[in-house]
Order: sequence, then C-alpha cells, then structure tokens
Amino acid sequence: MSSVRDIGGSPERHCCARSALPNFLHALTLTAGTDNIASMIEGGLMVIRGCECNARGKGGKSLRCQAPNADNSGGNTVGFANKLRNQYAEDWDAAVNHPFVDQLLDGSLSDEDLRRYLVQDYQFCDAFTALLGQAVASAPSLPSRLVFAGVLGAFASDENTYFQDSFNELDVPEADRTAPELEPATRDFDDLMRSALATRSYPEVLAVLLVAEWLYGDWAARAGDPGQWPTHAKHAEWIRLHNNPGYNAWVTWLRDEFDAVEPSDAAARERVAATFADAVRLERAFFDAALTGSR
Repeated sequence: MSSVRDIGGSPERHCCARSALPNFLHALTLTAGTDNIASMIEGGLMVIRGCECNARGKGGKSLRCQAPNADNSGGNTVGFANKLRNQYAEDWDAAVNHPFVDQLLDGSLSDEDLRRYLVQDYQFCDAFTALLGQAVASAPSLPSRLVFAGVLGAFASDENTYFQDSFNELDVPEADRTAPELEPATRDFDDLMRSALATRSYPEVLAVLLVAEWLYGDWAARAGDPGQWPTHAKHAEWIRLHNNPGYNAWVTWLRDEFDAVEPSDAAARERVAATFADAVRLERAFFDAALTGSR
C-alpha cells in the first residue's frame, strides 16, 4: 500500500493539477533542499497512497532487499528509523520479498490477484488523507507543515488515473471500487491509521506514513532498470510510481523527519515503535491477502 502521485509525469497523464505544483515545490525546497528538488522535478513529484499516477523511473540491478545495518547517510550512527527497520526485519523483508511482489515484478501476477489488491488498496484514501491532515496539524515547525500541506493539496486535485485505468482494464464493477467487502488486513490497517490519527502524536503519525512509503520504495527498488520491467502497464506503472527520484526523495525526507522527532521519553518511544511494528506487520499481511483473499 502506498501513496505516491506524480505531479510532473508523462504528458499524456497528468494526475494532479499543475496549479498545485508551485506551492508544493516551495514547501519542499524549505526542507528537502535544492538537490532533492531537482531530482523531484526530473522524476515527477508525488503524493499519497490509494490512487496512483505516473513518474519517470530509474532503478539499479534487481536484488533481494534486506534491512540495513547502518543509515543511508554514510555515518556511523543508525537513526531511529533504521533501528526500527532492523528490529522488525523479519516482517519487513518478508513483505519486500513477498511472492506477490515477485509476481508483480516478473509480470506473472494474475489479473484476479491484482484486481483484489488494487480494490483493497484503493480503500485507504480517506484514512490516509486524514493522516496527512494530522501531520499538518501536529508537525513541530512551519517548514514541515508546508511539506505535508503541499502533499495534501496536490492529492486533493489527483485524478486517480492509474487506479481508474486499471479498474477499467480489469473490469472492476463500480460497487467494488467504492464499497467492497474489506479483507481483515485492510480493516486492520485502516484502524491503525485512524488510531495514529487519534493520538495527535506527530511521531506516531510519521511511523505509519514512513512504513507505508519506505517499504514500497524498497520492493520497487528490486525491479532494476525500466528495461527489465514487465511489459503490461498495469504492472509496470505500479512499479514506476514507487521507483523514481521524486519518490525516493520523499521517502528520504520522511525518514529524516522521523529520526529528528524520536521521542526522548522511553514510554513514548515504545509506543511509536509499536505503531511502526504494527504497520510493517500489516503491510506483510496485506500482500498475503492479495494472493489468498479471505480463503
């Protein structure tokens, strides 16, 4: 489950109104820096989980992902985010290297399983929008608020192109798009989002957002170069949404922000860790459900 939207994207599919772009760029510049912004412009900017669009992607060699033993900054200190990813590596790695992901990456994923997955994933739009709103409200500084406000505003103008195109191709009835029977993993993840929302705790809100975005970036990184991606757009577009410079910059910003607000209080830190762990566990369960349903 993930949240990315492309604002730049290819000319035939602009999912988010271009009017949202200038303010979003300004907000991101305040926090992410001009180098990351340049990458975002090149790759296409993104927004939120549930309804996806395009971005120009690039990747390295296909690989099996494992949780890291050090942070990505090259330093010796492992940040809070990577500590938690290491701590819950079993579920993280199982999700990133899930059979569902394997089949998506090699193009063998059946239409039935893809349909089930996309229908369930689409149901997170409301809770994720609310979670972003809470991030705006609870962020400790104006620059951070502006980033989330820009993401939220861009999402509000999204046309849901990838989902709608895929639903049409997969013959998903309108009732299944808007009010399907929810799988237990979907209900549980929605509950987790709303629980984090109710805490009004910025670190707990970030824990859910970070897992949702970072884990998806990890599995998409396995896809390698776009020339190795599956030929059908219903598979390749989902990879591209989570494998592009803009998406990577967004994940890096979320991870740095999460590290910066690590609670000093032990009890609060444990609550955030528990939320992070639940999110990782449910990402794995969501992929399980996509292949098995309620069976």
